[in-house]
Amino acid sequence: MNADRETMKEHKKLHAFSKRSLLRIPLLPLLGPVAYALSPGIKECVKQYPEAAGTVEFTLSRLARTVVRHPIKVIPLLSTITDWVTHYFGAQREQKNSRQFLIYTTLDDTIPFRPEWDTLYTYMISQIGYLTEEVLQQCSTKEVKEVGRMFTHLTKISAEVFNTLPTRMVRLRNHDRISLRAVQAIDDPLNCCPSLHIAYSVLIDNLMGNVLDTKSSNPQLWRDVRIASTGMFDSVLYTKQHALVCVATGILAAEIAYKHFHPRRPFNDFADLFGQMSGEVPYKEVKRLYRDVQKHYSRTRHLPTAIKALFDQEEYPLVSASQAENEYVRLLSKETVQHMRKT
Repeated sequence: MNADRETMKEHKKLHAFSKRSLLRIPLLPLLGPVAYALSPGIKECVKQYPEAAGTVEFTLSRLARTVVRHPIKVIPLLSTITDWVTHYFGAQREQKNSRQFLIYTTLDDTIPFRPEWDTLYTYMISQIGYLTEEVLQQCSTKEVKEVGRMFTHLTKISAEVFNTLPTRMVRLRNHDRISLRAVQAIDDPLNCCPSLHIAYSVLIDNLMGNVLDTKSSNPQLWRDVRIASTGMFDSVLYTKQHALVCVATGILAAEIAYKHFHPRRPFNDFADLFGQMSGEVPYKEVKRLYRDVQKHYSRTRHLPTAIKALFDQEEYPLVSASQAENEYVRLLSKETVQHMRKT
C-alpha cells in the first residue's frame, strides 16, 4: 500500500497536474457545475476539482496550440477521434442487449477497488495530446497520416472484437470520485475487452519511444509518457474499469496495430516492467493471458478468433444481457455466481 501511495505521488508530478493552464478560468463555468453535480457535496467538489479538471485543461490548451500551429497537418489525427466515437460507442449500442461474456474473475476480485486512481485513468486524453503535438512537430504530412491510420486500424480491429465477442465488467458505484463518476456516466461497462485505454497507452509509448525517439529529443516529455503508460495498467484495474484479460488483450491489439505499420521496429509489450508495478495486482496472470492469446493469434492471424480461443480456454460464461448485469464468473471454480457487491 505504501508503494502505491508513492506511485500516486509520482503521478501527481505529471505536467498536467503541476501547472494550471490559461483555460482554468474560462473553463470553470463549464466544468464547475458538472463537477458539483457528480460530487457528494461542495467540500469534495472543491477538494477534487483541480485534479479532475487538470487533465481537461491541459489537453484542450495543448490541442488548441497544436491546431493553431499545424491547422492542416492535424486533420488526419483529429479524424481518429471521430473513428473512436463511431466504432466504440456504436458497438456498445449494437451489443447492449446481446449475450455477453463475463470476464471478471475471482482473481480480479482480489484486486482492491481504489477509485482515486481515476485521475490517471482520465489522463489518457493528455497522452493523446502529447503524441499529437510531438507527431506534428517531427513528422511530415505523409507520416502524420500514417500515425492516424495506425490508430484507426487499432480502433477497427478492437471494434470487431466488441461486435463479435460482447463482454461485461462489474460496475462499482460505492465511491465519491468525480472523475470516475463522470466516466461511469458516459461509458457503460460493456465491450471492455480489449482495453482501449491499455491499447492506446501501449501504442503511444511505443511510438514515442521507438519511432519518434522522444526519450532522446525530449527526456522530460518521455518521463511523463512512461509514468502515465505504466501507471495506466494499475489504473484500469484499481478502478474496476477493466479485468485482467482486458489488459492482456489490449497489449496484443496495440502490438498488432504497431507491427502492421512498423514490422521491423522493436515493440515494448511492458511484460518486463510488470515486476516493477503494483504488488496488489497479479501481473503474472496478465503475462500468462497475454502469452496465451499471443499464441492463439500467431496461429489464426485474426484478433477476434484469437480472443475467442482464449475465452474458451478460460471458460468465461456467455449469458444473456439481463443475467450479465448481476453475475460474474468465478475462474477457479468455473462457476457463474451472483455478484454480491453494490452495483
